Amino acid sequence: MYFRILPVKDSNGTDPMKRYLIPAIFFFVAFALQYFLFFSWIGFALLLVSTTLLTLILYNLDLESKQNLPESFSSGYENEADLNSLMDQNLQDKCETDLKSKNQESLAIGNLEPVQNISYFQNLDPIQKTKSILKQSLKSQVLEIMKSHFFAELPKKVSQVLYAYYDGHNFEECFWQKGTIFVESDSNPIEWDDRDESYVRELLPSISSNKQKLYIPFTINQHLFGFVLFQTKETWNQSEIQNYWERSLQISEKIFEKLEYEKVTKNTETWLFNSSHFYQITKDSFNSKEQETLVMIKFIDTTFTKEIAICLNHFGKSEGVLGLGLFRMEEDLYSILLPNSLLSGFTDFFKRFIEEIDSLGYPSSLAIGYSNKVTANGKYDLWIKNLYLSLEESILYNAA
Repeated sequence: MYFRILPVKDSNGTDPMKRYLIPAIFFFVAFALQYFLFFSWIGFALLLVSTTLLTLILYNLDLESKQNLPESFSSGYENEADLNSLMDQNLQDKCETDLKSKNQESLAIGNLEPVQNISYFQNLDPIQKTKSILKQSLKSQVLEIMKSHFFAELPKKVSQVLYAYYDGHNFEECFWQKGTIFVESDSNPIEWDDRDESYVRELLPSISSNKQKLYIPFTINQHLFGFVLFQTKETWNQSEIQNYWERSLQISEKIFEKLEYEKVTKNTETWLFNSSHFYQITKDSFNSKEQETLVMIKFIDTTFTKEIAICLNHFGKSEGVLGLGLFRMEEDLYSILLPNSLLSGFTDFFKRFIEEIDSLGYPSSLAIGYSNKVTANGKYDLWIKNLYLSLEESILYNAA
Protein backbone atom coordinates (compact mmCIF):
# COMPACT_ATOMS: atom_id res chain seq x y z
CA MET A 1 0.00 0.00 0.00
CA TYR A 2 1.35 3.39 -0.93
CA PHE A 3 0.27 7.02 -0.82
CA ARG A 4 0.72 9.72 -3.44
CA ILE A 5 0.36 13.44 -2.78
CA LEU A 6 -1.54 15.06 -5.65
CA PRO A 7 -0.59 18.65 -6.54
CA VAL A 8 -3.02 21.43 -5.72
CA LYS A 9 -4.21 23.14 -8.90
CA ASP A 10 -5.90 26.45 -9.51
CA SER A 11 -8.95 26.97 -11.70
CA ASN A 12 -6.80 26.80 -14.84
CA GLY A 13 -5.32 23.44 -13.89
CA THR A 14 -1.90 24.89 -13.07
CA ASP A 15 0.14 24.26 -9.94
CA PRO A 16 0.82 27.67 -8.32
CA MET A 17 3.95 26.35 -6.59
CA LYS A 18 5.56 25.65 -9.95
CA ARG A 19 4.88 29.25 -10.98
CA TYR A 20 6.09 31.09 -7.86
CA LEU A 21 8.58 28.78 -6.13
CA ILE A 22 11.58 29.71 -8.31
CA PRO A 23 11.08 33.52 -8.02
CA ALA A 24 10.53 33.15 -4.24
CA ILE A 25 13.74 31.17 -3.79
CA PHE A 26 15.61 33.65 -5.97
CA PHE A 27 14.33 36.62 -3.93
CA PHE A 28 15.12 35.20 -0.47
CA VAL A 29 18.59 33.95 -1.43
CA ALA A 30 19.54 37.25 -3.04
CA PHE A 31 18.07 39.24 -0.13
CA ALA A 32 20.00 37.13 2.40
CA LEU A 33 23.25 37.71 0.50
CA GLN A 34 22.60 41.45 0.40
CA TYR A 35 21.70 41.57 4.10
CA PHE A 36 24.81 39.74 5.32
CA LEU A 37 27.33 41.10 2.79
CA PHE A 38 26.37 44.59 1.68
CA PHE A 39 22.88 46.05 1.85
CA SER A 40 21.74 49.06 -0.15
CA TRP A 41 18.34 50.35 -1.16
CA ILE A 42 19.43 50.52 -4.80
CA GLY A 43 20.39 46.84 -4.74
CA PHE A 44 17.14 45.99 -2.99
CA ALA A 45 15.15 47.85 -5.68
CA LEU A 46 17.01 46.00 -8.44
CA LEU A 47 16.26 42.71 -6.67
CA LEU A 48 12.52 43.49 -6.59
CA VAL A 49 12.50 44.42 -10.27
CA SER A 50 14.43 41.24 -11.22
CA THR A 51 12.09 39.03 -9.16
CA THR A 52 9.01 40.64 -10.71
CA LEU A 53 10.37 40.18 -14.26
CA LEU A 54 11.23 36.53 -13.55
CA THR A 55 7.69 35.91 -12.24
CA LEU A 56 6.13 37.52 -15.32
CA ILE A 57 8.32 35.50 -17.67
CA LEU A 58 7.35 32.22 -16.01
CA TYR A 59 3.69 33.22 -16.05
CA ASN A 60 3.80 34.04 -19.79
CA LEU A 61 5.51 30.74 -20.57
CA ASP A 62 2.78 28.95 -18.63
CA LEU A 63 0.05 30.73 -20.62
CA GLU A 64 1.74 29.89 -23.95
CA SER A 65 1.95 26.22 -23.03
CA LYS A 66 -1.79 26.20 -22.26
CA GLN A 67 -2.65 27.81 -25.60
CA ASN A 68 -0.61 25.17 -27.47
CA LEU A 69 -2.53 22.28 -25.85
CA PRO A 70 -5.39 20.64 -27.80
CA GLU A 71 -8.90 21.80 -26.98
CA SER A 72 -9.63 18.42 -25.42
CA PHE A 73 -7.00 19.16 -22.75
CA SER A 74 -8.13 22.73 -22.06
CA SER A 75 -11.59 21.58 -21.05
CA GLY A 76 -10.11 19.85 -17.98
CA TYR A 77 -10.63 16.38 -16.49
CA GLU A 78 -12.46 15.32 -13.41
CA ASN A 79 -9.91 12.71 -12.47
CA GLU A 80 -6.47 11.39 -13.41
CA ALA A 81 -7.84 8.17 -14.92
CA ASP A 82 -9.54 10.12 -17.73
CA LEU A 83 -6.27 11.89 -18.51
CA ASN A 84 -4.27 8.66 -18.65
CA SER A 85 -6.91 7.09 -20.88
CA LEU A 86 -6.72 9.89 -23.41
CA MET A 87 -2.91 9.85 -23.41
CA ASP A 88 -2.92 6.11 -24.13
CA GLN A 89 -5.35 6.63 -27.00
CA ASN A 90 -3.23 9.41 -28.52
CA LEU A 91 -0.09 7.25 -28.23
CA GLN A 92 -1.85 4.35 -29.96
CA ASP A 93 -3.05 6.62 -32.80
CA LYS A 94 0.46 8.01 -33.24
CA CYS A 95 2.01 4.52 -33.44
CA GLU A 96 -0.53 3.48 -36.09
CA THR A 97 0.23 6.63 -38.11
CA ASP A 98 4.01 6.08 -37.89
CA LEU A 99 3.66 2.44 -38.90
CA LYS A 100 1.52 3.35 -41.89
CA SER A 101 4.02 6.05 -42.91
CA LYS A 102 6.95 3.60 -42.70
CA ASN A 103 5.09 1.00 -44.76
CA GLN A 104 4.40 3.58 -47.46
CA GLU A 105 8.05 4.69 -47.38
CA SER A 106 9.27 1.09 -47.70
CA LEU A 107 6.92 0.54 -50.61
CA ALA A 108 8.17 3.69 -52.32
CA ILE A 109 11.80 2.64 -51.86
CA GLY A 110 11.05 -0.80 -53.22
CA ASN A 111 9.57 0.73 -56.36
CA LEU A 112 12.61 2.92 -57.05
CA GLU A 113 14.77 2.07 -60.06
CA PRO A 114 18.24 0.67 -59.22
CA VAL A 115 20.99 3.28 -58.94
CA GLN A 116 23.06 3.42 -62.11
CA ASN A 117 26.81 2.98 -61.69
CA ILE A 118 28.86 6.02 -62.68
CA SER A 119 30.86 5.54 -65.86
CA TYR A 120 34.60 5.18 -65.34
CA PHE A 121 35.55 6.84 -68.63
CA GLN A 122 33.49 10.00 -68.72
CA ASN A 123 34.28 11.85 -71.96
CA LEU A 124 37.62 10.00 -72.19
CA ASP A 125 38.70 6.75 -73.80
CA PRO A 126 41.26 4.43 -72.09
CA ILE A 127 44.17 5.80 -74.13
CA GLN A 128 43.52 9.41 -73.10
CA LYS A 129 42.81 8.39 -69.53
CA THR A 130 46.09 6.46 -69.34
CA LYS A 131 48.12 9.51 -70.35
CA SER A 132 46.37 11.52 -67.64
CA ILE A 133 46.97 8.81 -65.02
CA LEU A 134 50.69 8.46 -65.79
CA LYS A 135 51.20 12.21 -65.67
CA GLN A 136 49.31 12.53 -62.39
CA SER A 137 51.13 9.54 -60.86
CA LEU A 138 54.56 11.14 -61.24
CA LYS A 139 53.26 14.54 -60.17
CA SER A 140 51.63 13.20 -56.98
CA GLN A 141 54.88 11.56 -55.89
CA VAL A 142 56.81 14.82 -56.28
CA LEU A 143 54.15 16.83 -54.46
CA GLU A 144 54.03 14.29 -51.63
CA ILE A 145 57.69 15.00 -50.83
CA MET A 146 57.23 18.75 -51.15
CA LYS A 147 54.44 18.63 -48.56
CA SER A 148 56.38 16.31 -46.25
CA HIS A 149 59.53 18.50 -46.26
CA PHE A 150 58.16 22.00 -46.62
CA PHE A 151 59.77 25.28 -45.58
CA ALA A 152 58.73 25.34 -41.93
CA GLU A 153 60.83 28.31 -40.79
CA LEU A 154 59.96 31.47 -42.68
CA PRO A 155 60.66 35.12 -41.81
CA LYS A 156 57.71 37.34 -40.96
CA LYS A 157 58.26 39.36 -44.13
CA VAL A 158 57.09 36.41 -46.29
CA SER A 159 53.44 36.97 -47.21
CA GLN A 160 52.82 34.02 -49.58
CA VAL A 161 54.51 30.75 -50.56
CA LEU A 162 53.61 28.93 -53.79
CA TYR A 163 54.84 25.47 -54.84
CA ALA A 164 54.91 24.70 -58.58
CA TYR A 165 55.49 21.45 -60.50
CA TYR A 166 57.50 20.95 -63.70
CA ASP A 167 56.35 18.11 -65.98
CA GLY A 168 59.35 18.30 -68.32
CA HIS A 169 57.70 20.90 -70.54
CA ASN A 170 55.62 23.36 -68.54
CA PHE A 171 55.25 24.70 -65.00
CA GLU A 172 51.91 24.67 -63.17
CA GLU A 173 50.65 25.81 -59.78
CA CYS A 174 50.14 23.07 -57.16
CA PHE A 175 49.43 24.47 -53.70
CA TRP A 176 49.92 27.48 -51.45
CA GLN A 177 51.49 27.25 -48.01
CA LYS A 178 49.85 29.11 -45.13
CA GLY A 179 52.02 28.39 -42.09
CA THR A 180 51.74 24.60 -41.76
CA ILE A 181 48.54 24.39 -43.83
CA PHE A 182 48.49 23.65 -47.56
CA VAL A 183 45.79 25.03 -49.84
CA GLU A 184 45.39 23.18 -53.15
CA SER A 185 45.50 25.35 -56.25
CA ASP A 186 44.10 24.80 -59.71
CA SER A 187 46.70 23.64 -62.23
CA ASN A 188 47.09 27.14 -63.63
CA PRO A 189 50.10 28.08 -65.77
CA ILE A 190 52.63 30.32 -64.05
CA GLU A 191 52.51 34.01 -64.87
CA TRP A 192 56.05 35.32 -64.63
CA ASP A 193 58.73 37.24 -66.51
CA ASP A 194 60.77 35.53 -69.20
CA ARG A 195 63.89 36.40 -67.24
CA ASP A 196 62.72 34.59 -64.09
CA GLU A 197 61.57 31.55 -66.10
CA SER A 198 64.88 31.29 -67.94
CA TYR A 199 66.78 31.39 -64.64
CA VAL A 200 64.70 28.57 -63.15
CA ARG A 201 64.99 26.49 -66.34
CA GLU A 202 68.74 26.95 -66.05
CA LEU A 203 68.40 25.54 -62.49
CA LEU A 204 69.25 28.84 -60.78
CA PRO A 205 67.42 31.00 -58.19
CA SER A 206 65.93 34.27 -59.35
CA ILE A 207 64.73 37.55 -57.80
CA SER A 208 62.04 39.40 -59.73
CA SER A 209 62.70 42.87 -61.14
CA ASN A 210 60.70 44.53 -58.32
CA LYS A 211 62.72 42.55 -55.71
CA GLN A 212 59.54 41.23 -54.07
CA LYS A 213 59.48 37.68 -55.51
CA LEU A 214 62.07 34.98 -54.94
CA TYR A 215 62.07 31.83 -57.11
CA ILE A 216 64.00 28.80 -55.81
CA PRO A 217 64.10 25.73 -58.10
CA PHE A 218 63.86 22.13 -56.88
CA THR A 219 66.71 20.51 -58.80
CA ILE A 220 69.39 17.86 -58.46
CA ASN A 221 71.64 16.06 -60.96
CA GLN A 222 70.26 18.27 -63.74
CA HIS A 223 66.70 17.13 -62.94
CA LEU A 224 64.18 19.93 -62.47
CA PHE A 225 61.09 19.02 -60.41
CA GLY A 226 59.55 22.48 -59.93
CA PHE A 227 60.14 25.56 -57.81
CA VAL A 228 58.96 27.41 -54.71
CA LEU A 229 57.98 31.08 -54.86
CA PHE A 230 58.33 33.38 -51.84
CA GLN A 231 56.45 36.67 -52.03
CA THR A 232 56.87 39.69 -49.78
CA LYS A 233 55.71 43.27 -49.66
CA GLU A 234 59.26 44.26 -48.79
CA THR A 235 62.30 43.32 -50.89
CA TRP A 236 64.75 40.46 -51.22
CA ASN A 237 68.50 40.74 -51.51
CA GLN A 238 71.06 38.31 -52.83
CA SER A 239 72.38 37.39 -49.38
CA GLU A 240 68.98 35.91 -48.40
CA ILE A 241 69.00 33.35 -51.20
CA GLN A 242 71.60 30.99 -49.73
CA ASN A 243 69.51 29.56 -46.87
CA TYR A 244 66.53 28.85 -49.11
CA TRP A 245 68.78 27.43 -51.81
CA GLU A 246 70.37 24.95 -49.37
CA ARG A 247 66.97 23.91 -48.02
CA SER A 248 65.59 23.38 -51.54
CA LEU A 249 68.51 21.07 -52.33
CA GLN A 250 67.60 18.91 -49.32
CA ILE A 251 63.99 18.65 -50.54
CA SER A 252 65.21 17.85 -54.06
CA GLU A 253 67.32 15.00 -52.68
CA LYS A 254 64.24 13.54 -50.99
CA ILE A 255 62.27 13.78 -54.25
CA PHE A 256 65.10 12.10 -56.16
CA GLU A 257 65.36 9.28 -53.59
CA LYS A 258 61.59 8.72 -53.80
CA LEU A 259 61.62 8.47 -57.59
CA GLU A 260 64.64 6.14 -57.57
CA TYR A 261 62.87 3.85 -55.09
CA GLU A 262 59.81 3.84 -57.34
CA LYS A 263 62.02 2.73 -60.23
CA VAL A 264 63.21 -0.24 -58.16
CA THR A 265 59.74 -1.41 -57.15
CA LYS A 266 57.73 -0.35 -60.20
CA ASN A 267 57.80 -0.71 -63.94
CA THR A 268 58.86 2.71 -65.32
CA GLU A 269 56.66 2.28 -68.39
CA THR A 270 53.39 1.70 -66.53
CA TRP A 271 54.22 2.69 -62.90
CA LEU A 272 52.69 -0.63 -61.82
CA PHE A 273 54.59 -2.86 -59.38
CA ASN A 274 57.17 -5.06 -61.10
CA SER A 275 57.56 -8.85 -60.86
CA SER A 276 60.53 -8.77 -58.47
CA HIS A 277 58.50 -6.68 -56.02
CA PHE A 278 55.64 -9.15 -56.46
CA TYR A 279 57.72 -12.06 -55.18
CA GLN A 280 59.12 -10.01 -52.31
CA ILE A 281 55.69 -8.84 -51.15
CA THR A 282 53.96 -12.20 -51.56
CA LYS A 283 56.70 -13.99 -49.63
CA ASP A 284 56.30 -11.57 -46.73
CA SER A 285 52.53 -12.00 -46.97
CA PHE A 286 52.77 -15.80 -46.97
CA ASN A 287 54.79 -15.76 -43.74
CA SER A 288 52.19 -13.54 -42.09
CA LYS A 289 48.84 -14.63 -40.71
CA GLU A 290 46.84 -12.50 -43.15
CA GLN A 291 44.19 -14.36 -45.13
CA GLU A 292 44.98 -13.34 -48.71
CA THR A 293 44.39 -14.69 -52.20
CA LEU A 294 46.52 -14.30 -55.32
CA VAL A 295 44.79 -13.34 -58.57
CA MET A 296 46.43 -13.46 -61.99
CA ILE A 297 45.04 -11.92 -65.19
CA LYS A 298 46.19 -12.83 -68.68
CA PHE A 299 45.08 -10.64 -71.60
CA ILE A 300 44.61 -12.73 -74.75
CA ASP A 301 44.45 -11.17 -78.21
CA THR A 302 43.59 -7.83 -76.68
CA THR A 303 44.95 -4.55 -78.00
CA PHE A 304 46.12 -1.79 -75.66
CA THR A 305 46.57 -4.17 -72.72
CA LYS A 306 49.01 -1.79 -71.04
CA GLU A 307 46.50 1.06 -71.11
CA ILE A 308 43.67 -1.16 -69.90
CA ALA A 309 45.81 -2.47 -67.02
CA ILE A 310 46.82 1.05 -65.95
CA CYS A 311 43.18 2.17 -65.91
CA LEU A 312 42.18 -1.01 -64.06
CA ASN A 313 44.80 -0.28 -61.41
CA HIS A 314 43.74 3.36 -61.10
CA PHE A 315 40.00 2.81 -60.73
CA GLY A 316 40.43 -0.32 -58.58
CA LYS A 317 42.56 1.56 -56.06
CA SER A 318 40.19 4.53 -56.07
CA GLU A 319 37.31 2.16 -55.20
CA GLY A 320 39.41 0.42 -52.55
CA VAL A 321 39.04 -3.08 -54.02
CA LEU A 322 42.57 -3.67 -55.32
CA GLY A 323 44.73 -3.81 -52.20
CA LEU A 324 48.27 -2.66 -53.04
CA GLY A 325 47.53 -2.55 -56.77
CA LEU A 326 48.51 -4.44 -59.90
CA PHE A 327 51.87 -6.19 -60.40
CA ARG A 328 53.11 -6.34 -63.99
CA MET A 329 54.63 -9.79 -64.41
CA GLU A 330 55.21 -9.44 -68.15
CA GLU A 331 53.68 -7.67 -71.12
CA ASP A 332 50.17 -9.17 -70.99
CA LEU A 333 50.32 -10.81 -67.55
CA TYR A 334 49.31 -9.05 -64.33
CA SER A 335 48.86 -10.24 -60.76
CA ILE A 336 47.10 -8.95 -57.63
CA LEU A 337 47.49 -9.72 -53.92
CA LEU A 338 44.01 -9.42 -52.39
CA PRO A 339 42.85 -9.70 -48.78
CA ASN A 340 39.99 -12.20 -48.74
CA SER A 341 37.65 -9.45 -47.52
CA LEU A 342 38.08 -7.67 -50.88
CA LEU A 343 37.40 -10.65 -53.16
CA SER A 344 33.69 -10.02 -53.55
CA GLY A 345 34.10 -6.29 -54.15
CA PHE A 346 36.91 -6.87 -56.63
CA THR A 347 34.86 -9.40 -58.61
CA ASP A 348 31.95 -6.95 -58.97
CA PHE A 349 34.26 -4.09 -59.89
CA PHE A 350 36.25 -6.14 -62.41
CA LYS A 351 33.08 -7.30 -64.17
CA ARG A 352 31.74 -3.73 -64.49
CA PHE A 353 35.13 -2.43 -65.65
CA ILE A 354 35.55 -5.02 -68.41
CA GLU A 355 31.97 -4.53 -69.60
CA GLU A 356 32.58 -0.80 -69.96
CA ILE A 357 35.88 -1.39 -71.76
CA ASP A 358 34.06 -3.66 -74.22
CA SER A 359 31.33 -1.06 -74.78
CA LEU A 360 33.99 1.54 -75.67
CA GLY A 361 35.30 -0.62 -78.50
CA TYR A 362 38.15 -2.38 -76.68
CA PRO A 363 36.98 -6.03 -76.55
CA SER A 364 38.96 -7.84 -73.87
CA SER A 365 39.53 -11.57 -74.04
CA LEU A 366 41.24 -12.65 -70.86
CA ALA A 367 41.81 -15.51 -68.44
CA ILE A 368 41.85 -15.32 -64.63
CA GLY A 369 43.53 -17.61 -62.10
CA TYR A 370 43.16 -17.76 -58.30
CA SER A 371 45.31 -19.24 -55.53
CA ASN A 372 44.39 -19.29 -51.85
CA LYS A 373 46.78 -19.85 -48.95
CA VAL A 374 44.63 -22.69 -47.67
CA THR A 375 45.44 -24.82 -50.72
CA ALA A 376 49.21 -24.23 -50.40
CA ASN A 377 49.69 -26.58 -47.42
CA GLY A 378 52.10 -24.15 -45.80
CA LYS A 379 54.43 -23.98 -48.83
CA TYR A 380 55.09 -20.68 -50.60
CA ASP A 381 56.26 -22.33 -53.84
CA LEU A 382 53.03 -24.34 -53.99
CA TRP A 383 51.00 -21.15 -53.48
CA ILE A 384 52.65 -19.59 -56.56
CA LYS A 385 52.48 -22.85 -58.56
CA ASN A 386 48.75 -23.19 -57.91
CA LEU A 387 48.29 -19.66 -59.22
CA TYR A 388 49.87 -20.46 -62.58
CA LEU A 389 48.05 -23.81 -62.81
CA SER A 390 44.72 -22.06 -62.19
CA LEU A 391 45.53 -19.52 -64.90
CA GLU A 392 46.47 -22.26 -67.38
CA GLU A 393 43.15 -24.01 -66.73
CA SER A 394 41.34 -20.73 -67.43
CA ILE A 395 43.29 -20.24 -70.68
CA LEU A 396 42.46 -23.78 -71.84
CA TYR A 397 38.81 -23.30 -70.88
CA ASN A 398 38.61 -20.08 -72.93
CA ALA A 399 40.36 -21.75 -75.88
CA ALA A 400 37.88 -24.63 -75.80
